[in-house]
Amino acid sequence: MGRICLFTSASAKVYGLMDSMTMIIRRVLPSYAIIAIGREEFCRNHRGVVDACKPIPRLLVELFERFERRGLQLLARAFIYVLTHLYVALKVLRCRCDVLFVINADALIPMLLARLAGIHVVLRLGGSFYETYRKVKGELFARSLRVLERALTIVAHKVVYAGPPRKLSDKYYVANEHPASKEFLEAFKFTSNAADRPLVVGYLGRLSMEKGVDVLAEAVKIMVSRDEELRILIAGDGPLRGWIEDKLRLEIEGGRVKLLGWLPHESTPSFLSGVRLLLMPSYTEGLPAVLVEAMACGTPVVASPVGEIPSVLVNGETGLLIDKLTPARVASLALSLVRDEPRLRRMSVNSFKRFKEMFDEEKVLSIWRECLSPPCR
Repeated sequence: MGRICLFTSASAKVYGLMDSMTMIIRRVLPSYAIIAIGREEFCRNHRGVVDACKPIPRLLVELFERFERRGLQLLARAFIYVLTHLYVALKVLRCRCDVLFVINADALIPMLLARLAGIHVVLRLGGSFYETYRKVKGELFARSLRVLERALTIVAHKVVYAGPPRKLSDKYYVANEHPASKEFLEAFKFTSNAADRPLVVGYLGRLSMEKGVDVLAEAVKIMVSRDEELRILIAGDGPLRGWIEDKLRLEIEGGRVKLLGWLPHESTPSFLSGVRLLLMPSYTEGLPAVLVEAMACGTPVVASPVGEIPSVLVNGETGLLIDKLTPARVASLALSLVRDEPRLRRMSVNSFKRFKEMFDEEKVLSIWRECLSPPCR
């Protein structure tokens, strides 16, 4: 039996991706044991999902977060960073794994040491590190991450970007984690046409700057001021949750906007099937899982044309692409669609059809099988 180690720096709350990826691994490498490496709360959430989970010591996590919050010396933060990643590398080597699968994480040291040890290294990237942090941390920090991202792709044997399944070269691939499998379609059902749903617009995602939460908040204020019957549901958590609560305080108190907080992944299908359309005003993306899930539920999306979104969302047919990322334009596009029932009805059907066509189960699995399978020795 082979072994595959998973490592991600993603928050423990974002476990939908990990659950989906472990399901993919069990389909393409059924004889492999899955060992995850992450924070203690991450390991608690994944009991039963993976075969074993190796927690990173809480002390290392707390030290890193303390330096991060206080913005203390770069040297001290770098020391904790190196120490943490050396610990992860040690865990990987001790597991005697055949494959190291790094998901949306900066893991240069573990990847480099794993490769030197003859372990097959696979890197999965969502959106660009540069675009994700440019607005939050500044241009200089973002440029340094662009260099780091390049280094990660050089070290990895295989690199998988998020998007519709296809092979770019012997090293670079594109795939998503949601094939149109029987299990997925049982969870994310096209139960009702979007035009027949209540007059509700939704947002589901991380409440952070790269997701365009600043634009979202202003657009929501415009939308509810122009349509008194419209309701907005915002699901998610993140560093800007407090900010958006303050920004939309009057709308929340008036019952026009509801903040649901973090939504368990098993509640995602009912959320997506209960809104007429979904807003996604992001500054950067790879291929958002929620876009694929919304399409499976027949929910049109109003989204920024970033990452792989334009290759999936057909403007005017399965949703609308935001041609100018301003609050006024986002509000205008959403309001023009949410009450246009004939167009909404057509887009709802088209979204579901396009999902089944683009994310054929065997196409997706064949890409992952080729990427994750270690070469014969």
